[in-house]
Amino acid sequence: MIQDYLRLEIFLITILVFGLWEQFFPKRKILINRFIRWPGNIFLIVIFIIFKKIILPMGLIGIGQTLSRNNFGLFNIISLNIYIEMIISILLFDFFIWAQHLLMHKVDFLWRLHRVHHSDPVLDTSSSIRFHPLEFILSYVFKIIFIILFGFSVEAILIFEVLLSSFSIMTHANILINKRFEKILGMLFITPSMHIVHHLKADQSKNFGFCLSLWDRAFKSFSDGCDINKEIGLEYFDNHSKQGIWDLLKQPFVNYKQ
Repeated sequence: MIQDYLRLEIFLITILVFGLWEQFFPKRKILINRFIRWPGNIFLIVIFIIFKKIILPMGLIGIGQTLSRNNFGLFNIISLNIYIEMIISILLFDFFIWAQHLLMHKVDFLWRLHRVHHSDPVLDTSSSIRFHPLEFILSYVFKIIFIILFGFSVEAILIFEVLLSSFSIMTHANILINKRFEKILGMLFITPSMHIVHHLKADQSKNFGFCLSLWDRAFKSFSDGCDINKEIGLEYFDNHSKQGIWDLLKQPFVNYKQ
């Protein structure tokens, strides 16, 4: 499917650009060798991709095409201007991801899965794909249900998927950005300095958004930045141990002191 290849190409280009950016112009000094963290982080998403291709090879865009052919879902029933529908769709998607992320922190079982992402002691481009396969699967199921209910167009789904992966890479990347430009950007969007707040050991109850900063501002969970020297990650997940592939896979099922 052309759309899937386009999305993959954009993903690879984005992660390459920000990977090189943080390599040559890092914001924070990285004290942990990438070879300690990256194999585990990459392996997690590879497991999910294999599972997804086996279970649902048509993907989210294929589901959108099926819904369109059968006039199923809200946007396939009502008639809206294509541009208005697109704007509403992206806003709904963005709010949905914000709300899902919030639930990941509030519900114990979901937090155990999401904890794998937060136990990364470093933030860089690889952190953007460090999610437990079960969290990937749950999130995928939630998105399928959401897409079926609203009947989003193929174009809206494609744009949303590209925005989701691109912003995830950008906000986790350890990149040096002009402070004034980042402040202006942060008036509407989530920036790396804003997202790092969400990964601090001291408090991870701020900035749940992935693209727009609108929802955190509206629901009083917004913070505009922090001291870059504050510690990242979770207690009991130090710089070198508990970062292997097997450690990450079993982490949700192990009790750790908090």
